[in-house]
Amino acid sequence: MNRFYAAKRLKPLGLIFFFPLLISFSSLGAQTVTGAAGLADPLENLEGSARDIGLGSAFVGVADDTSSLYFNPAGLSGLKAPDIELNHNSYLAGTFQEILSTGFPAGDLGGLAFSLDYVNWGTLDLRDVFGNSQGNYNDSDVGFTAGWGREWFQGFSAGLALRVLQDKVVYNLYTSLAADIGILWQPASGWRMGISYLNLGTSVEGSSLSGDLKAGGSCLLTLNPRFTLLTALSGDWTPGSVGNAQAGLEGTLNHQWTLRAGYQMPFYNNQIDGLTGLTAGAGMKINAFTLDYAYLFFGTLGSSQRISLDYQFDLPKEVVEVPVQMPVTVIQKVPEATQPSKDVEVHFKINSDPLSQGQDLEKQGKLQDAIQLYIDGLKDNPKDVLLWQALANLYYRNGNKVNAVECFQMVIQLRPDDQALKDWLVRYKAVTDSK
Repeated sequence: MNRFYAAKRLKPLGLIFFFPLLISFSSLGAQTVTGAAGLADPLENLEGSARDIGLGSAFVGVADDTSSLYFNPAGLSGLKAPDIELNHNSYLAGTFQEILSTGFPAGDLGGLAFSLDYVNWGTLDLRDVFGNSQGNYNDSDVGFTAGWGREWFQGFSAGLALRVLQDKVVYNLYTSLAADIGILWQPASGWRMGISYLNLGTSVEGSSLSGDLKAGGSCLLTLNPRFTLLTALSGDWTPGSVGNAQAGLEGTLNHQWTLRAGYQMPFYNNQIDGLTGLTAGAGMKINAFTLDYAYLFFGTLGSSQRISLDYQFDLPKEVVEVPVQMPVTVIQKVPEATQPSKDVEVHFKINSDPLSQGQDLEKQGKLQDAIQLYIDGLKDNPKDVLLWQALANLYYRNGNKVNAVECFQMVIQLRPDDQALKDWLVRYKAVTDSK
């Protein structure tokens, strides 16, 4: 196996531990290839976004966005809204990577994600077995990944990702198929644990893909209504090779401003002087756009940078129908009465039912009249939970989400055992606060 291919077929953070092999025979901006295919594909373990790298790649137990596709596809089960993301990764020696990814919730099916990867390894010096120059060539690799994750029962998700990988080496193309599997467990609110195995697949020219077993966990702490702190720990192990440990921190203010720090520690001597394995990053969210940045320290070899731009589509959120127990109205036909005598006065008293009257107005499309009727009814009976429920549902249908939430809160005060409504309010506020 040639030395450059051994170095270039590594995940980004893992690359720092093998750069001495590369530097030993390459100059800045030009590398040398002396053989054909290597053991592993360079796109097998390339993480997706600047957020992942900013957390030190300790993401297998976080897995809460589209980047779960690269670490633990089970996390795709929790996607809340469709998004599209562009990632640019700038490496050493003139190499770079571009990733276009998208993910979206799929209802009862869970969540789906897709990505297209491109890596350009720069200009390479081609030499024969005797070391004689054979000119230069450009080396690039592409890959397509599709992933799916689904929550199978409360707090437990599983997922699968499939990839088609193609390497270009000199004039040869090498194609392989790979698969990732993962599970994610949420034992309690804010706690997540995940495990995945990456790169199950076909061989490349008789050489097996390098598998990667990952495991880790995370904890999201809400320190106050404006600030959250995410902590993550993980480890990975390549069969027949060595392992690494990762740790990451992410602090978010007002669901808008984010700072990150991470560290990846190898369980061996990487023989690189200076600060290595440390990552730092920041992010900001402006309306539907999120911009993330990560900086990677490679010691005496230099540094690398990643930039991610994500757009989240503002589609209607999941509407949870809150069941309303309507009162049963029994209409009795009054039998025809005999003609009363002139000395008898007959008085009929008609009971007012604002709930049923309002429902009739709703059926006629007179929504504003129905709203006013419910409000008038609540003035007379402010503890009528069914009227509060009907008013809340009508506000929500009419697009007045603020008033709807206030009315739902009144329902909870009057009916504190309505756990379904409580859970919906928590999820709804979490989604609106994150926008």
